[in-house]
Amino acid sequence: MRSEIKLLTIGFIGAVLLGFVAINLLGSQQYMKVSSLKKLHMTNVEVAIIGRIVNGSITFEDNTISFIIFDDESPNKESIKVVYIGGENIAVHDGIIVVVKGIYNGEFILAREVLTKCPSTYKPSEAG
Repeated sequence: MRSEIKLLTIGFIGAVLLGFVAINLLGSQQYMKVSSLKKLHMTNVEVAIIGRIVNGSITFEDNTISFIIFDDESPNKESIKVVYIGGENIAVHDGIIVVVKGIYNGEFILAREVLTKCPSTYKPSEAG
């Protein structure tokens, strides 16, 4: 009986530790670089990409902002277009580092969220 309790206790502690490790690994956000995404040749996937906005690439049209980000650590400076709908008040600027979360369709990222290097987050309004 006593050895069964020890085994159950050890099993319980192991399960708790395993759960803790899994939550930390799954919960930690890893941002992919533009060059890494291009190498994978994936389409229609959810991505979180980090890159620097290309100077002069930001355009505003109605409620849509588009810009190009590039991987400034890549020798080829690979780039990708980002389209963000619902960003009438988004404060992106030439040359800043952003994290873009959205769907990559093989040509551009349709962003649902844009984060700047500072703690600002931009999301479309929920009003319909």
